[in-house]
Amino acid sequence: MALDMLETLRDIDPALLSDVVRQEQRSPSFEITDWSVERLSTKGMINPDGLFLFKGQGRDGHGAQGESWSVVLKILRNPGVEQDPRDLWYWKRELLALQSGFLLNLPANSIVAPRFYGMTEYDDSARIWMEHIRIEPGPRWTVAEYALAAHKLGRLNGAYVTGTPLPDFPWLCKEHNRSWSNTFPLDHAWESPVVQATFPASIQGRIFNLWEERERFFDALNRLPQTFSHFDFQRRNLFLHSQNNQHTIIAVDWAQCGYGALGAELAYLLEGTALLFEIEPEEIAELEPPVFEAYLAGLREMGWTGSSEFVRLGYAAQAATLVGTMPPAGIAFWTSDAMQTRLKEQIDRSPELFAATLSVLCEYGLNCADEARQLMDRLL
Repeated sequence: MALDMLETLRDIDPALLSDVVRQEQRSPSFEITDWSVERLSTKGMINPDGLFLFKGQGRDGHGAQGESWSVVLKILRNPGVEQDPRDLWYWKRELLALQSGFLLNLPANSIVAPRFYGMTEYDDSARIWMEHIRIEPGPRWTVAEYALAAHKLGRLNGAYVTGTPLPDFPWLCKEHNRSWSNTFPLDHAWESPVVQATFPASIQGRIFNLWEERERFFDALNRLPQTFSHFDFQRRNLFLHSQNNQHTIIAVDWAQCGYGALGAELAYLLEGTALLFEIEPEEIAELEPPVFEAYLAGLREMGWTGSSEFVRLGYAAQAATLVGTMPPAGIAFWTSDAMQTRLKEQIDRSPELFAATLSVLCEYGLNCADEARQLMDRLL
């Protein structure tokens, strides 16, 4: 499919591409002299063949030549079934979020979204033209860099609980947790021999207990202070730009943005990043204290004066629902014969190592559930 799409994109309308590049260059007279297109990434878990990089040379209206440019085309595919616009997996949300202009006016010194150059809709898909973030992924982030991201996130979330009105769009996601749990049910997970070999009976019992109790966790998250957030704030979606001692976190892929509990998005920064093996589950214990404190500092800077225990409950309950019950179904899916080639491409781990790592993350989520239960008994 990706090769077919590349052939299609090589025949793109030159006038359309020129319009996009002129926006990128901030020059209405910029002329493209040559260009090429290639796949930008194969690492997307939901849409691995949906990102393409256009790049080339051109000249401005003053005759200067040799100016380089690059833009990204993201292709969203209509699943062909009726979807609730509030659902986690609503296919059109990112397009609508960028089109609304809302993401260009996020609270100051918090998170930044990429520039948006236009869109085209088709019956079966939509295309988004956007900024190419020219920052190399580089090595794994340090503790300080994760703390910086958490601080910016705290400022973003804090703004919406201290006076900035929550955005009111009908396509913003609600009930992230319920959609996530429905995507990874436990019904048939234990039919997988890899799952059977991975989880001892004691852990299996804790997983099923949390699964049976999940509505209590959903209710607790809904009763906490609600904010707007990215809700896929994991390392692969974050770019750190530093210049003159000024630091910017640029977040891409706003397809799951919406409403949720204060503190909940920290689970995506830590456990969500671990789900994609950008950090190991064992590293969370080192990262969690400075990340949590940096997030609180961001909230305080925006004027939030509530108890840190409510933030802690948001984090712990979200972590529990994110990774406390998902791993068995995730392991069963990704280690099946049909998915092992893609698992190798996406994660570069054997099925056995993949399962063992997720089992450690699952146990961490179960421990978060224990913490959340204590906090719910005391606070709610």
